[in-house]
Amino acid sequence: MKGNGVSGLWCAVGSALLCLISGPASAASHWTDCLVAPTYQCLVEHAAAEAGQVPGRAARAYAVALVAGAQAVGGRAEEARGSAEDAILLGSIISDPADYGFLVSQLTWARAWAGDLDMAGDMLGWTSDPYALALGYAALAEAQAHHGYPEYAERSLRWAMEEAANVKSDRGLLLPYLAISHGYVGNAEGVHRLIAEARNEASSSGSAYERALAAAAGAVAEAMIGHVADSDTMLSEAEARLGEIEDETDIGVLASHLAWALAEAGDAEGARGVIKQIVQLELASLTYQRRALIFSYAALALSRAK
Repeated sequence: MKGNGVSGLWCAVGSALLCLISGPASAASHWTDCLVAPTYQCLVEHAAAEAGQVPGRAARAYAVALVAGAQAVGGRAEEARGSAEDAILLGSIISDPADYGFLVSQLTWARAWAGDLDMAGDMLGWTSDPYALALGYAALAEAQAHHGYPEYAERSLRWAMEEAANVKSDRGLLLPYLAISHGYVGNAEGVHRLIAEARNEASSSGSAYERALAAAAGAVAEAMIGHVADSDTMLSEAEARLGEIEDETDIGVLASHLAWALAEAGDAEGARGVIKQIVQLELASLTYQRRALIFSYAALALSRAK
């Protein structure tokens, strides 16, 4: 599939949407069983196994932190805490403030969803990078809403948006996730505003991935606030934009967002169907870090399937 984008894309649009990504099924056999009959449990376990093999402490720290978040969102709090501690130790060598800040934002997500809300809030004091703080406060807001503290969640979202106003680059990658965080909290106005801004930013940047991400994340956020018809419309757009993407890791992440949107809309079978198609990607040719990324996002998607 490399260099050819998504050839032969077929999608049945609607609440039972199933998007099949054509290509050779070349994944290793120990992944195949999980992706043929995907569950949150097997996907997050594969993500953790792949992350543990990432060479280089800094790269492994990012991968393990992402897995920690997927573990926490899926209710595996103790595992998430252990992974987060490992990521902190691995990441101690990171000297660039923006890079370390991004790691902190991922760790905040994991610890907050694991129920350690005060600790997660304190961790945000480890960075002054506005991008990281925007992501971190948004993740804290999600977890506060999840754990029954809506008034704190609204405050954290305000802080996230204040930090986001200071972000000048990579806004097309930040705004879609802020929209999802507003969806978690149930803030429909914020969802709509941020989706529109993300789409404008992606259009200005000319990035095919950012355009697809804006649509896919928009589908997730719209489903979270109960706007299933709007979510379906954005799913259709995201599917169409997959044809513009060549990188297989990007395709895997975006496909996971499509599954996530379906799960949020109550279509668990459709979500599993989309994840099953990741086996069509050339996973065996990817690095440990990239496989950990894809499996983590796939696990996150199915953690929302009921």
